[in-house]
Amino acid sequence: MTCFCRQTLPSQVSLGYLLSLDFEQLATQRTGKENPSFVDMKTGFWLSEDPIGANVFCPRDGRPGCALVDWIAPDDRREQTHFLSWTWKYTLAEVASALKMFQQSMEDPHAASGVFFFMCFFTNNQFRIIVEESSTGSDNLETVFEGNLRRIGRMVAILDTWDRPLYLSRIWTVYEQFVASTLQIQARKGWWGDHCLHKI
Repeated sequence: MTCFCRQTLPSQVSLGYLLSLDFEQLATQRTGKENPSFVDMKTGFWLSEDPIGANVFCPRDGRPGCALVDWIAPDDRREQTHFLSWTWKYTLAEVASALKMFQQSMEDPHAASGVFFFMCFFTNNQFRIIVEESSTGSDNLETVFEGNLRRIGRMVAILDTWDRPLYLSRIWTVYEQFVASTLQIQARKGWWGDHCLHKI
């Protein structure tokens, strides 16, 4: 599942928050699973009796129910520096493992604190897309995606395995790679199974 907001958001989720104990505890408590997938989190976060951000007004449409990025602490959101290419079927541990490798690959260890990802799970207002089943944010995907990628200029792509990765079985993630290559976007792919990170 991948969708992109029609409106550009002023801030995105930090690498630090994605690797934090706070996010891990939120995910496990909301899903009741030790290592939930982001599909599992969809139910626990937005389809539960107490959905996250339900009483927070969205700064883009002024209605109750905000995107996850609007709900997290201000220090954990800022203007995006990287686009994250991935799939909601990945587990929390898989995403964390790949992002830790990305963090370790940075020449300046302090630079990680300045990494903020455009990540659809956080960026899009899931109250509109999942709860209300609105088409807002899910139409005109190609144009919006390309515009966001041009603006950000960097992509991190997470692959689940080296042999027959799920990532390459999905049309949209393959399309993301095609567009990134066509636009000559600076991109990286990470394989946590091989414990390596390759620049492409």
